[in-house]
Amino acid sequence: MWLSGPCTAWWSRTRGRRAFRCRFFAASNKISGASNSKPNRPSLAKILLSLDGNLAKQQALSHILTALQIMYARDAVVGALMPAAMVAPVECPSFSSAAPSDASAMASPMNGEECMLAVDVEDRLSPNPWQEKTEVKRSRSKGGLAGPDGTKSVFGQMCAKMSSFGPDSLLLPHCVWKVKFVGESVDDCGGGYSESIAEICEELQNGLTPLLIVTPNWRDESGASRDCYLLSPAARAPVHSSMFRFLGVLLGIAIRTGSPLSLNLAEPVWKQLAGMSLTIADLSEVDKDFIPGLMYIRDNEATSEEFEAMSLPFTVPSASGQDIQLSSKHTHITLDNRAEYVRLAINYRLHEFDEQVAAVREGMARVVPVPLLSLFTGYELETMVC
Repeated sequence: MWLSGPCTAWWSRTRGRRAFRCRFFAASNKISGASNSKPNRPSLAKILLSLDGNLAKQQALSHILTALQIMYARDAVVGALMPAAMVAPVECPSFSSAAPSDASAMASPMNGEECMLAVDVEDRLSPNPWQEKTEVKRSRSKGGLAGPDGTKSVFGQMCAKMSSFGPDSLLLPHCVWKVKFVGESVDDCGGGYSESIAEICEELQNGLTPLLIVTPNWRDESGASRDCYLLSPAARAPVHSSMFRFLGVLLGIAIRTGSPLSLNLAEPVWKQLAGMSLTIADLSEVDKDFIPGLMYIRDNEATSEEFEAMSLPFTVPSASGQDIQLSSKHTHITLDNRAEYVRLAINYRLHEFDEQVAAVREGMARVVPVPLLSLFTGYELETMVC
């Protein structure tokens, strides 16, 4: 809960090492004018009092930072999430090496032997020093103004500016950037940011950017996932990798802020983003004819001459519909190499998005701890983002 009074953090090092005391202040009354006590919320005072004297300072600071982040995020203070540098304690100008004799010293009034860390939330709210401010030109979806690689779309312009974004700005609990659309009278009090996110999601799914493709079932108008998108396996250029990383940043921001993205990605994409491996069932989820076609080749009882007469190329259609050569040794499928063809075809389709998924997860790692995503299923990750 928010602490309207002082709360003192204290820990000591044994064997003659000096004691450290630091006072933290939380100024919730300065914002709301009244305390907002919620009994189920973790209490910073309880966390500090429960710290063992033998705990390392770094571990104690980790508890404090976690508590502060929870308090700031849950009280919806825009831009008030403190970076780690602000939570790190400052050396006290003077201190006593003796530990306090009882717990009452923890709540003692401030004196000259204690150092204070106060956060002026109002100064941080207006203006917010970590919120990035940018101007973008809106490229209407019809007219080809977004460029061949989508670099002139809102998504592309924001992606180009990501290198200038500080790490603290990506950790804000709400609006990560302020947006002004050139030539439009949008005054960003949250609306411009929300509109930019909505515009980006629309561009990703209407073909203005080369990152997403429709599922094969969508193209064939049959099967499941006919309204979903996949990562494009053909988007391999450096500019595409940068865009996929920015897409990952957007997913991480959605998880951190709780602001959903209007993205309709297919279930296999979410599974891979969560660190799960794809299965044959996942291939059928987005391309229902792929596995039956391979089984027809594998189990066909045609003779060797009949196989050669069919003249089947040793290629596999990718998710985007392009024919991919699977081997430099074989040009056509024969009775002798058909088992190898089936194995190579399935292996390609199971891993054709690996490069793109790795780039997206790299971008997510700038905002959220990606290794922890393995604790979730693909569906749970989709629920957090969308």
